[in-house]
Amino acid sequence: MAEKKYLQLKIQIDGVHPPVWRQVVVPETVRLNQLHGIIQIAFGWQNGHLHSFQDDQNKRRIYVDAIDPDTTLEQELTAKTAAYPLLQKGPLVYTYDFGDDWQHTITLEKTLSPLVVGAQQVPFCVAGRGPNRVEDSRGVDTSGNGVAGAHFNKKKINAALIQAFPTENADPDLTELADQQEPTGSVREAVTDPDQLQADALAQLLGGDIGKDDLADPEDFSSAAVTVALQDIHVADEERRLQAQFVLVVGLTEGFVTTAQRKRIAQEIVTKEDWLFEKIDQPQNDAVYTRSQIAIVGAALLHTDIVDPFLTAKERNQLFDWAVRYVQAEQDMRQLKPAPNTATSAGLRFLYAAVMHPRFPAKKRNQLANIFLAVLNHLQTPFLGDESEAMAVILTDLARSKQLSPKKMLDLLDQVSQQVDPGIEDDRPETFYRERAWQSTLYAVFFGLMNVPGYQDSHMLIFSLITSYLTMMGMSDLDDDDDDDLDDDGDEDDYPPFDEE
Repeated sequence: MAEKKYLQLKIQIDGVHPPVWRQVVVPETVRLNQLHGIIQIAFGWQNGHLHSFQDDQNKRRIYVDAIDPDTTLEQELTAKTAAYPLLQKGPLVYTYDFGDDWQHTITLEKTLSPLVVGAQQVPFCVAGRGPNRVEDSRGVDTSGNGVAGAHFNKKKINAALIQAFPTENADPDLTELADQQEPTGSVREAVTDPDQLQADALAQLLGGDIGKDDLADPEDFSSAAVTVALQDIHVADEERRLQAQFVLVVGLTEGFVTTAQRKRIAQEIVTKEDWLFEKIDQPQNDAVYTRSQIAIVGAALLHTDIVDPFLTAKERNQLFDWAVRYVQAEQDMRQLKPAPNTATSAGLRFLYAAVMHPRFPAKKRNQLANIFLAVLNHLQTPFLGDESEAMAVILTDLARSKQLSPKKMLDLLDQVSQQVDPGIEDDRPETFYRERAWQSTLYAVFFGLMNVPGYQDSHMLIFSLITSYLTMMGMSDLDDDDDDDLDDDGDEDDYPPFDEE
């Protein structure tokens, strides 16, 4: 009798930047109808639209939950189709919502033995990156990315998978899925507790960006491993540096290191100011890799300190100061591989962890408008990471946690917009990039505040700013029913040329 196997799959939404993906473990016997349920839960979909599967080997065949007599394509039922034989031949494409056309590429990464999977109930989510997409939102966001929804949260996904799959071979009941996920048109649940917001957001802002996909091994977080990581975070070798980031960030945020190890990491990192700001005022250089990784580790330290305080007041205040200074000083906008996307993305994660900390000084929080303007003013090309989204997350989560009043939100949005809006000049494309980046932030804040009471004035201001921008760019107003005016590219004659990667 053949040994039981499990499949480790990577599922990524096509055409979304920065990437949105989930890594899951499923039974070898998983059928396509079960895989549909896993994808719906893993990406926060509401199971409210049609879907299909297709394999690269036969573009004329689709796998559906019910036969459509009106299509000319060859059809097979998902409930009768095993996924593994298809995945052995190549990736599958899962399409959800034939209007928004959310295509997900499903790749078989490896097979796992029961010993590797252990006692974890299957199916389960291993890792992920990128927030969910809000249903029916591709027509709202002109980039084609859709509107960002709830952040990746592995614990919530696995809790939902356990409920939907009481046994690994069960057919999931998705009738209550819409009630369990966020409502269409909202970006995040109306969570107001700072600790819960931290737990949700930092899972995405840190855990999804570590560049390490395999199941965690306890030996990765031993005292010896932490010692090596603290040394290797500054080496030139990319593989060693990324392993160091993995040990430190995951060890802190997932609780794999002891309290004594946390304190040791903090004591070492706060002595590395020269690493965080190394060559930051010079043209592009390789020191950016260490700078960005120290910023991510700093964010992990602050996040962990919120959940279970362990930092000294001196260490905490130093990290607060670094977070504010670093994101304003970092000018290297190159895309880094594998993650975070850019050094500025890392800086904004560091800033998020700082401003959401209950001990972060209100005086420093009042500097946010100037911080965002500094980030925007560094732009010479379009953002290559998720900087716009990260700025929006900072604002919406501060509003939810009642740390940014409606008046201060309004003042901040107005201050940044007044500095950015008048600045577009035909012979300076960077002025357009700054405007476009800020508009993307406004889009996300608009939806993020939708269910937060007291922010109606901010909503009205954002609506006015976006409408003015679309009019200026020769595009229709937001309430225009003609979708043709809201295509992904707009009128190319109105846009400065973008540099192709």
